[in-house]
Amino acid sequence: MNEWEQRVDVYRTEEEQLEALKKWWQTNGKAVIMGIGASLLLIVGWRAWQDHSRSTSEAASVAYQEVLEAAQKAAANAFADIMPDAAEADGAEDGAESDSADEADAEDEDSKLSVEQMTLATLGAAFIEDHGKTAYAQIVSLLLAKQAVTIGDLALAEENLRWVLAQDPAKSLRQLTKARLAKVLIAQDKADDARRLLESETTTAYRATYSELLGDISLQQGDMESARRHYQTAVNAATKDGNVSRPLLNLKLNDLATIE
Repeated sequence: MNEWEQRVDVYRTEEEQLEALKKWWQTNGKAVIMGIGASLLLIVGWRAWQDHSRSTSEAASVAYQEVLEAAQKAAANAFADIMPDAAEADGAEDGAESDSADEADAEDEDSKLSVEQMTLATLGAAFIEDHGKTAYAQIVSLLLAKQAVTIGDLALAEENLRWVLAQDPAKSLRQLTKARLAKVLIAQDKADDARRLLESETTTAYRATYSELLGDISLQQGDMESARRHYQTAVNAATKDGNVSRPLLNLKLNDLATIE
């Protein structure tokens, strides 16, 4: 085959290839375009989701920091009476008194809280409402429970702690929350509920704390021998784990030693 014939064959082959490509495009072009469009849509959608997630995460982080700052201020002023009764002051100026018993009860309840404590309660509730599915919210609920104990509202503390457990928290947080909830239950004379709660954890990094609480429950129920046994287990666990000295725990155990 001479050079001219080779060029004709190449030209014919290119023509055939071009024709085949045109037929393939007529058959599959729409699917290709749709595929490219779907891919682009997925990419755009994924990037939009990433931006949304990043924005939500940043908003949660900022709000969480605000709650932490409020908690620090509330703790620092836990025993300070710095919240004036605005309603009463206004009433004194106007020479008028409220006739609503419900309103008076609300004012009475608010008077238990300092400005910082009210701020924490407000920010905490808003955070849980907006970011309730985040791990941050579980910590916030623990902070609210701690404040509730401080002001003597054990029912509210129990509610906040049970909410944390309902979120299926990480193991260490779950065990810590159960320990705190058990203390609240004991303070409410719900010893049986507290015992069941503690005994539901077969293994725990808080063994010393759990054993001490079980001792408190036994003591509350009048079972001195069981209380002594649990307190001793708590002392042994604390010593084994290299924990710092627990003077109150030792005092409880020593007090029982004097009881025959």
